[in-house]
Amino acid sequence: MTNKDLIRDEIWGRVIYNRQNDEFSAEVMNGDQPLPSSPIGIGWVIVGGCNLKCIHCYGNVEELPSVVLSTNECLTIAERIIEARVMRVVISGGEPLLRDDIFSIVQKLVDGGVSVVLGTNGSFIEQENVESLRVCTRVEISLDAATSELNNRIRPSRQRRGNAWQETLQAIKLYVKHNINLRVLTALNVWNQSQIVEMSAVLNDLGVRDWALSWTIPAGRARSIYQQLRPEQDVINEGVQKARRAYPSMSIRYSYRESDFNRFYCLILPDGQIATEDVSLGTKITFGSLLEQPIATAWNCNNYNLPHHFEKWVGGRLRKI
Repeated sequence: MTNKDLIRDEIWGRVIYNRQNDEFSAEVMNGDQPLPSSPIGIGWVIVGGCNLKCIHCYGNVEELPSVVLSTNECLTIAERIIEARVMRVVISGGEPLLRDDIFSIVQKLVDGGVSVVLGTNGSFIEQENVESLRVCTRVEISLDAATSELNNRIRPSRQRRGNAWQETLQAIKLYVKHNINLRVLTALNVWNQSQIVEMSAVLNDLGVRDWALSWTIPAGRARSIYQQLRPEQDVINEGVQKARRAYPSMSIRYSYRESDFNRFYCLILPDGQIATEDVSLGTKITFGSLLEQPIATAWNCNNYNLPHHFEKWVGGRLRKI
């Protein structure tokens, strides 16, 4: 994986992706509205199956297509992503490492100039395959509590002897040992919101230097229990501030996502459908199969909130030229 910036020209300016910081910025000609000509970033839910059953799973295998695409079909979708000049793809599931061909699919995207972030629960990461992750810009793994009991309550295993807490910590240790660019993700809810400081201590002891916390959103499996899970802003703010003071060398990002996230995210589902999450309707909306059409066919203002898509990725990192 190279740390060289990715740059995509647009009629209104250009989008710049800093791989090292995993951060987008943009240069916009004065007066122009920066509507992206294609998705800046995409989430590819490449497989629905998973060995865990997290209470808040946005993928939610119960609602996902049960189709499992062949390697060649996945490589066709990868070609669609490359031709659309998508800059960053998060490959997740389900659990993407349930696919034996996952690393060849990742390599196809990387060879096409796409930055790949692989989201995995770590259960299938071993000494023998950890080096294969090095081509990814970043690997993301979820840890949702400071204790095994609470983490496994939020992220229960489908396997009788499975233990998400132990498996996640084992994977993190391997990533750190092999110097894999790692980010730990935490979905905040009312159960774990008071453990932020304790979690920061656990992660610091493991050698983690990049941690992203975000609100659980009312999507996927979390939709029906959202009001039970909804965290408290003041409790989170206090915990994040204390953690930042305690571990200033750790990058601790916090995303408050309770509003303005509808139809901004571009998704690819396990059967190859291009889609988005419509929170107002409580479902995913699909716009056709990428095995039959390019991304450009679905990418328009009727299907997606293009200004919010731009704001999601670029934020305030915008310079007028």
